[in-house]
Amino acid sequence: MTKRKIYWIVLALVMAVSMLPKTVIDAQATQSMAARYNRTYKLTGNKAADIVTAALAQKEKKKADLGYSEAWCADFIGDSAYLVGASDVIPANGKVATLYANVLAANGTEVFVPQMGDLVFYYCTSTQTWVHVGIMVDSVQSIEGNYSGKVSLVKGVYRDSHGHSLANGTVVRKFIRPAYYRSKASAPKVISNNTTINPGTNTNTSTKTDTDKKTDTKKDTAKKTDKDTKKDTGKKTDKSTKTDTSKKTNKSTKKPSTKKTTKETSKSTVKLSKKYAGTYKVNTKDDPLTMRLEPDKTSDVVIQVPKGTKVKVTKGTKDWAYTTYKGLNGYLSMEFLKKVSK
Repeated sequence: MTKRKIYWIVLALVMAVSMLPKTVIDAQATQSMAARYNRTYKLTGNKAADIVTAALAQKEKKKADLGYSEAWCADFIGDSAYLVGASDVIPANGKVATLYANVLAANGTEVFVPQMGDLVFYYCTSTQTWVHVGIMVDSVQSIEGNYSGKVSLVKGVYRDSHGHSLANGTVVRKFIRPAYYRSKASAPKVISNNTTINPGTNTNTSTKTDTDKKTDTKKDTAKKTDKDTKKDTGKKTDKSTKTDTSKKTNKSTKKPSTKKTTKETSKSTVKLSKKYAGTYKVNTKDDPLTMRLEPDKTSDVVIQVPKGTKVKVTKGTKDWAYTTYKGLNGYLSMEFLKKVSK
């Protein structure tokens, strides 16, 4: 075969390939549309519960309602976290794979029994890509953006247009618990849309919303009130001023109590001893054992430790064992631990 013939064959192949349908590369930017979110909800300070509340408030909202211009399931997670002050433990990203890596890097942990506030990530084994993400409402249901084109409440179902699904095993789920207990971020006072930056890095150059205008009005009113109060106070007699002050003092003195709160009392009275140190095995019947932040059944959950896992206990009591698992410290119930030789 001559060089000329080879040249024309190669050229024909190149032209044929160029005419094939092009695959769209996922090059999503992180979009924040938090200013368009419904914010008629109250935050409690429990960020695992608050992120669910904020997300549920957007139920049935569509892409056009929120203003996204890309596949937005990961953006929905980022904006929900931003609104409740959890963007430091759920660092936003428009790509599901990067969001997954970000949450783990921010001390998030994989769990096997999901609970409120955990993130559910969907992985397609056929394409070997992370394809979707949502927020667990409880151990069964999740609230997800861009599910059937809107914010939807989902009960363990996923299927894409190519027939990949949880039902046929081509899609699997992983549950990640963000480190809410480590979060130091706070809910934003000024909220603006930005399609290019991480919503966690809010700038001061954003345009003020109607809420901000009202806040400024309140400040102005407060200044005026202060001036008026000073004028009116000047007219009052010394007796009335002293009487009012004494009343306030009495009330304020009664409020502070030397009694400790239930949690503080429980912490201070729990004396840990090294005599309980050793290697233990999680001896639950079926479920994993919950590690808690404090030796208290009502304390925040740190992580779930699977049945049969061996853990090293450094100190404890007859009821609680202090240990480390996957780099996280916390307390496990002695009731479900069995001491082993090694």
